[in-house]
Amino acid sequence: MRSSFSRTISAGAIWDVSEITLLLPNDAPREPATHEPGWRELSAGLRFVFGSPLLIAAMLLDLLAVLLGGATYLIPVLADRLGVSSIGY
Repeated sequence: MRSSFSRTISAGAIWDVSEITLLLPNDAPREPATHEPGWRELSAGLRFVFGSPLLIAAMLLDLLAVLLGGATYLIPVLADRLGVSSIGY
């Protein structure tokens, strides 16, 4: 178990980092787009996503984690509906 002192130091470090990031200069304002996003931009984005294997792998990993995490969360609910004990799921 961590001591109160180390928690205070950690909280202080996080506070300092957040203050530093707030003091950084903002980016210059962008000019507004001159056209509406359309099918060309959508297809370019899809080509980019499906053209990078690392991005596809990260998205697939996230998708599986969400799906399996949701199923694990629902196991006790399904156990109650089936009339079995939800303790030993």
